[in-house]
Amino acid sequence: MKRLISAFAAASMIAVMATSVALANHALPGDNVAPNSNSHEYMAGNPQCGETPDGGFSLKIEAEDLGVGNYGPIDITAYDGTFVSWAINAAFLNIYDANLVIVKGGPNAILYYYDVWDDWDTDLTAPVNPKSGKYYGISHVSFCFDPKVAPPAS
Repeated sequence: MKRLISAFAAASMIAVMATSVALANHALPGDNVAPNSNSHEYMAGNPQCGETPDGGFSLKIEAEDLGVGNYGPIDITAYDGTFVSWAINAAFLNIYDANLVIVKGGPNAILYYYDVWDDWDTDLTAPVNPKSGKYYGISHVSFCFDPKVAPPAS
């Protein structure tokens, strides 16, 4: 009986540790971690870009207008209704710097944050629908970009 209890305790500890590791790697259970985003977070409601700094820009693209193509400073490189990939258009690489991309779907959104010199990302999603376990379809994507800053002199 002691062996059974010890085995059960060990299995429980392993399960707790595995869950902790999974939660440490993903801010949101079951979400997709975009490869170039420095961090991301779930936000209830319909977040906006806020005030754009001088020389920056914000752009909101509704789902019905969203598709692979050029949207001024932004190129949408892939889109299927659930996943979206983007890049700063080559002509604007020295002008704009990614700060925040908001992917809205269902009643909420995921905010993807970027550091200086990030200029693309892939496979961004809206939040997971808790009833279905699948991602909500994207209702719109907002790009919040700062002006590009010169790299520090070496």
